[in-house]
Parts: sequence; structure tokens; C-alpha cells
Amino acid sequence: MIYLRMAWRNIWRNARRTWITVASIFFAVILATLMFSLLEGVYVNMIRNVVSFSTGYLQVHEKGYWEDKSIEHVFTADSASARLIENTDGITAMVPRIENFALASTGNQTSGAMVLGIDPEKENTVTGLKSKLSEGNYLGNNSRGAMIGSGLARKLRLSVGDTMILLSQGYHAGSANGLFRVDGILKMNSPDLDKVMVYLSLPRASELFGLENQYSSWALMIRDDENMEAVKLALQQRIDSTRFEVMDWKGMMPELDQMIEADSTGHRITIYILYMVISFGIFSTILMMLAERKHEFGIMLAIGMKKHQLAFIVFLETVIISFLGVLVGTAGALPVIHYLSRNPIQLQGDLKVAYESYGFEPIMPVSTAPEVFITQSKVVLIITMLVAIYPIIQLLRMRLMTALRS
Repeated sequence: MIYLRMAWRNIWRNARRTWITVASIFFAVILATLMFSLLEGVYVNMIRNVVSFSTGYLQVHEKGYWEDKSIEHVFTADSASARLIENTDGITAMVPRIENFALASTGNQTSGAMVLGIDPEKENTVTGLKSKLSEGNYLGNNSRGAMIGSGLARKLRLSVGDTMILLSQGYHAGSANGLFRVDGILKMNSPDLDKVMVYLSLPRASELFGLENQYSSWALMIRDDENMEAVKLALQQRIDSTRFEVMDWKGMMPELDQMIEADSTGHRITIYILYMVISFGIFSTILMMLAERKHEFGIMLAIGMKKHQLAFIVFLETVIISFLGVLVGTAGALPVIHYLSRNPIQLQGDLKVAYESYGFEPIMPVSTAPEVFITQSKVVLIITMLVAIYPIIQLLRMRLMTALRS
């Protein structure tokens, strides 16, 4: 206890030097936390943008569906299976979908289309689809019309109120065709989706493809993507594995997973460089402290204090200053990240175009997950503790006469 009191008094005998050291740790924590938060936020948002409009974080479908995505691989949506899935811990939303390819045409214009039968209200809670509406009206649960992407509307020269024909193959190789009024036009983030998407209500899609209470898939959203594997395993144990298959977005979209992994590798190198800069910054402040106090250390040794006792006191001083710097740095990072979470950075120019071409929102959001703050605080604390080894070694090797002449 006496060593702790001595360490506490020592760090405030020269408050200016202490605050310089605390400031170096403070800025280190803020920089590391902000950078890590931005990276995590961008990746999380990127994944959410893609999976919400396509597969979901997890997807339940009939065995064999993913290989050919045929309308033949639909399943009857019994309420018992739906409750089992929806009540699985970690799942926040379950969205039924009917998916099939079709030929959309009007007059002399023809284009391939992806037809998606949806529950409009549930779909909107997951994807925010209603916010993409640029013209017309959003679908109702029993709407007879369709919503289409603005790119497809331009290609087919369609406006709200116009009619288009959809031609496809229905269930059991039946003929699927119908006339659909364009109720709404959507401006999708992804140009690729914008050129092909056609949304119908579930009853209208079932009628078109000759289905009876049958779906292509259930797209599932989860509370925390870090627990995706645990939720997937729980689902596999609860549902009939001979009938259903559970896939995560990484298995359904490996190219997105690989792209994120490759991109994150480059950013990790940047973070490691930042850690090196932080290490040198903290080391320089501790080196300054050691040089300024060399004569003081010599006097303490001369009056009878052992070297290992002196080294322990200096170590405690470093620990106290480190904790103080980390606490102040975390407190300083919180309002900055909170502001950026409410007002994400808006991308402009070519970068905005590049993001939109991949179907991502042109923003740089931040992650507010507790792990962001805890991880970076731990890293900076570990760096400081490692740097603190140097003054301990120097004190243990210090020569009394040399120190007194300093």
C-alpha cells in the first residue's frame, strides 16, 4: 500500500509531465478507437446492405434449392416450422420470399427480371424498401400490381400506371404469365438490382407461379452477426434437417466474404502501423520522464531504497498513468463516435459511384459495439505495459554515482 501511495504522489509532483504522458495515451486511444470503429462500421453496414436485400444473414430453404434456385424447390409454409424458426434465440426478423426469374416486356421492349414475392410490411421492416420508392405507391399485402427498379422502368419505358407482361415457368413446369400494373418505381442502391428487380405481393406471386402457401425461402435477420454461427447451429438442431437446409450469407455469397477479407487485411496493416506510431509516442514520453528523474532516482538509491523497490514504484506510476490515459481517451472517443453514428460520413465523387455500383450505401458509418472500445483500450494498455519494461530494466542497471552526477 505504501508503494501505491508513493507512486500516486510521485506522478503529481510534476503534474505537467504527467499530463503530457496522459495526453499521448489519450490521443492514442482516440485514434485507434475511431479507426477501428470506422472499419467495423463500414463492414457491418456493407454486409447488412447486401444480405437484407438478398439472402438474409441466414436463410432457410428446401434441400437442393441453392444449387439451381428453381421454383420446383419450394416448401409448404406450415405454422409449426415457422414458429420454431421465429422463436429461435437471436433471430430478430423472418421474411418469407418467393423468388423466380422471368421475362418482363412491354411493346417491343423486353428484359430479364428477378421476381420477388414479398410480404410488403415485413420486407420494409428489414430492408427499408419503402424508403427506396421514388414514384407511385408502396405495395399492400394483397396488391395486384408490381413495384419495379428504376433501371428496369427506363429500359422498358414504363411509368407508374403502365402495364407490363411477365413470362416465366411456374410450379411443376406450368406456364406462368400475367399482366401487371406498375404501382411504384424504386430507386435501388445497386445499379445491378435496379435493372432487374420486380416486387409482387406474396398472394400475387403465388398466383403467378401456381403455388399454394409455398415459399422459396425464409430470409432471417439476426441480433448480432458475431453470433451467426451459434444461431445457425441452434436452427439446424430445431428444424427438420431432412427437409430444410440452413445457410449463412458467407456460404451463399463467398465472393462478398472474400472481398471483405481481402480489404480488411490491408486495413489491418494500417492499424498495425498506427499501433507502432502509438508505441513510439508513448515510449518517447516515458523516456523523457526517465531522463528528467535520473538524479531523483540516484538520491533515493543513496538513502537506502533498493533498486527493485524503486523499479516497482516506477512501474506502478506507469500503470496509474496508463489507466488514467485510457479512461480519458475512451471518454473522449465516446462523444465523437456517438456523433458519427448519428451523422455518418457521406461519400462523394468516384468513391460514391463505386459504393453504389456494388449495392452499398455511400456512407462511412461507425460501429458503437462495446468491443470496439474494450479492444482498443486493451491494446493501448498492453502497449504501455510493454513500454514500461524499459524504465524497469534501466533502473535495475542504474549506477548510483552516474545517477547522482546527472
